[in-house]
Amino acid sequence: MAAPEHRRRRNPPVLGYFREAIDGIHFQPTISDAPNRVPHGRLPSPIGDGTLLGCRHGLVLIFHSSKDQVLVWDPVTGDQHRVATPTGFDVQETPFDGAVLRAAGGHFQVVLVGYKKKRNPRAIVCIYSSETGVWSNLLSTSLPRDAARYQAMPAVLVEDSLYWLCSSVILKVDLRGQSLAVIHVPADMSAGDKYLMRAEDGGLGLFSLSGYTAQLWKKRNADANGVSSWVLGRTIELGRLLSLDSKRETSYIQMIGYAEENNVAFLRTVVGIFMVQLETLQFKKLPENNNCVVCYPLETVYAAETSTGGGHDALDSTASPMSAQAGEMTALEYRHNPPVLGFFHETLDGINFQPTMEAPNRVPHGRFSSPISDGDSGTLLGCRHGLVLIFHSSRDQILVWDPVTGDQHRAAAPPRFDVHQTPFDGAVLRAAGDHFKVVLVGYKQKKNPRAIVCLYSSETGVWSNLIETHVPRDAAGYQGMPAVLVGDSLYWLCSSVILKVDLCRQSLAVIQVPADMFAEDKYLMVMRAEGGGLGLLSLSECTAQLWKRNTDGNGVSSWVLGRTIELGRLLSLDSKRETRSIHMIGYAEENNVAFFRTVAGIFMVQLETLQFKKLLENNNSVVCYPLETVYAAERSIGGGHDALDSAASSMSMSASVGKMTALEHRCNPPILGYFREAIDGIHFQPTMEGPNHVPHGRFSSPIGDGDNSTLLGCRHGLVLIFHSSRDQILVWDPVTGEQHYIATPLGFDVHQTPFDGAVLRAAAAEHFQVVLVGYKQNGNPQAIVCIYSSETRLWSNLIETPVPRDAVEYQGMPAVLVEDSLYWLSSSVILKVDLCRQSLNVIQVRVDMFAKDNYLMAMRAEGGGLGLLSLSECTAQLWKRNTDADGVSSWVLGRTIELDRLLTLDSKKETRYIQMIGYAEENNVAFLRTAAGIFMVQLHSLQFKKLLENNNSVTCYPLESVYAAETSIGGGHDGADQHMLM
Repeated sequence: MAAPEHRRRRNPPVLGYFREAIDGIHFQPTISDAPNRVPHGRLPSPIGDGTLLGCRHGLVLIFHSSKDQVLVWDPVTGDQHRVATPTGFDVQETPFDGAVLRAAGGHFQVVLVGYKKKRNPRAIVCIYSSETGVWSNLLSTSLPRDAARYQAMPAVLVEDSLYWLCSSVILKVDLRGQSLAVIHVPADMSAGDKYLMRAEDGGLGLFSLSGYTAQLWKKRNADANGVSSWVLGRTIELGRLLSLDSKRETSYIQMIGYAEENNVAFLRTVVGIFMVQLETLQFKKLPENNNCVVCYPLETVYAAETSTGGGHDALDSTASPMSAQAGEMTALEYRHNPPVLGFFHETLDGINFQPTMEAPNRVPHGRFSSPISDGDSGTLLGCRHGLVLIFHSSRDQILVWDPVTGDQHRAAAPPRFDVHQTPFDGAVLRAAGDHFKVVLVGYKQKKNPRAIVCLYSSETGVWSNLIETHVPRDAAGYQGMPAVLVGDSLYWLCSSVILKVDLCRQSLAVIQVPADMFAEDKYLMVMRAEGGGLGLLSLSECTAQLWKRNTDGNGVSSWVLGRTIELGRLLSLDSKRETRSIHMIGYAEENNVAFFRTVAGIFMVQLETLQFKKLLENNNSVVCYPLETVYAAERSIGGGHDALDSAASSMSMSASVGKMTALEHRCNPPILGYFREAIDGIHFQPTMEGPNHVPHGRFSSPIGDGDNSTLLGCRHGLVLIFHSSRDQILVWDPVTGEQHYIATPLGFDVHQTPFDGAVLRAAAAEHFQVVLVGYKQNGNPQAIVCIYSSETRLWSNLIETPVPRDAVEYQGMPAVLVEDSLYWLSSSVILKVDLCRQSLNVIQVRVDMFAKDNYLMAMRAEGGGLGLLSLSECTAQLWKRNTDADGVSSWVLGRTIELDRLLTLDSKKETRYIQMIGYAEENNVAFLRTAAGIFMVQLHSLQFKKLLENNNSVTCYPLESVYAAETSIGGGHDGADQHMLM
């Protein structure tokens, strides 16, 4: 039972496919809903007389026969790159095929493979690199005579090699070694149609289709004798899966395409074309038209994800000529970076925030109001990692402010750093260990000009000693733009030099900038270089040049010119008035987005893709400080309209808040809801709003009414149930409907032994493990554990250990997974099951933590490791288990949370009873039952959401998984609407 949804979240969606028709090349969208649906006609072919060769990494490869050229086309941006066919490769006389892929360093490669059939049949290959701009020498190898023709399906990329199926053999083109090899397919596999694919756990695979039965094969690596073999994996009855009932419907099934990043096969049948995800077996029927012979799936990002401004259609932006930088798939990188919510800027009436995104991520005007009151003076110094740095001049204080949570941390200005007499600037950043740092840089202008730096750490709460260095006299003034963070260093541009503050070494250095880059009409700005490292943007009238600082083998550094961007043309600034004044006023370093002020307004420009968005007609901003962080649904654990509607905590900024848990949520599956036991069986209670809301009744228990079952655990999207009437353990995936029944282990008496269990996906994503823990109460009390693996389909031997007599009863809450171990709280001790070592240990808990009115719950500690939540009336304490250098462990108190204040529980009735009934470990969310209802509380940010008035749940089992669009390969309304087959 694999977890493809997690993998799919990291892969670009299948937007649709290209195909050839009588009237040219056409695109057929497969996603039916915005924002990723591509309108019909939106991606028209750039040529009329072309032959499709391949599509990969968002690029399309077309042979333009009338020009003897190969065209590499990015359909989303419109970029085109034309390459003359290689010398010695006769594209008119030689049957051939091709493939395209993005390569390292922002470049792309094209591979052509041809088949010479005369006399001795041979395969020939030639490889083009956009980095060098030349074709390689021809590679050649002998072929069987029946293989000298392309099999009619595109190549498959597996690691660093491309594979083509050619009748009885497979051609392997090693891109790294630039070599060509032939792989023989066993004769007994020749029956039926065969197609290349990626194997489920990596490596080369084959999809063999006979009638309506598909077999998935994997090529094993060569053994010690150098012999390779093919191993049969799964068999899929496509007739049953696709509900093809009649003989006519099952008489013809053919694979016509394969989306390798998502492992999705396109199958043509008599009743239409189907997309089938080969791990989950989810499918979607496409149009009835089935006259497509070969389709070329487009796996890339479209619409909001490719737009720097969150607009309706990324294709409204002006396309740039194809370049190495465009090949970087920047839009995919945006999915890992926090969005640019807007920017802060100073005006006559104080510090204001200007939102840049559209709904639902748009921040309402006035939402991020400055913490400096009206009439009081504050100066913006920097904004990074979701924190804003302000100098509160009337107090001589430095203020670090998180505008999303409202947290504030104030520090007095450092001694000997005269903030009133010394021109200075600053920067803030989150640091290791959940802390943050502040860096102030000042300029002493008298006599010998010097730059001075002082660093503050929230971990120590103190400023460092002053660090000083000489600077040229004309550099003793801040240039007017914030610092840029590159690696572990901050860089400020100061007239003719760049100041480098190394945060690890706490050192200060000066970098010279060539004099010819400081022409009178040029404007410079420090930035991150394309490909990493320090860069500069040089702006002269409408022309921007991107420079990078390189260091050779002798340690000599120099500035190298990269791309040149004609901003006038890009931004469609036509008149002399509009093009005469362009200034860069801000830079969002995580997203590589520049803010330009022009006479026509302010523009955001993504410097790799050159996509842009116009923000304002008003252009009076001098410097803007972009806010790159997560807001609204991504920061809200409940999926509400506005994360800030939850009650704000009164605590000052702490290490836990500094962790920016909301950013972690982007990497974790959402909490769809929770399972609970009721009188009439197991029920699911959804917790999210649309579009991720799971309808009531959608995740119905697989155990029938009147049959006995007990919930044991829920983790990684799997539910563990004890089916008592069968003496079986059931592992159930509620999203796909898959079920796996396991007989209970020998020697583990599930009727006489109190027991609990846990399920988890294993290291290899397609497998899972089940852990049962029981308590023998007779004689000497013992805890016993047994572990099942779906890979071996066997239970382990029983593992036993003595426990105190008062511990031989399950505490009422599920296990917590911390790294490679599961932990159960059992009265006065914690049981630790090490999954790697398959061992069982007992951890003692301090006696004073077991006060009569205390309620304990095992959890993940802030910063990692094992933690405990101790709950007494309305006060929750978060503890962490630390181990010192001598191996001695102890429990250390972290934060204390006043839950009545947080949840606004006012009456005595509401505050007298709070109990923790569930814990979503991936998102660090506690479920609390109160007299006023059930609440979800995110224990880092303290954001919360009220779920139900009904509070009769004793234990809840949160479902952290992906549903709807993210589990649907077709982008439909409801992933669970698709038919599933175990």
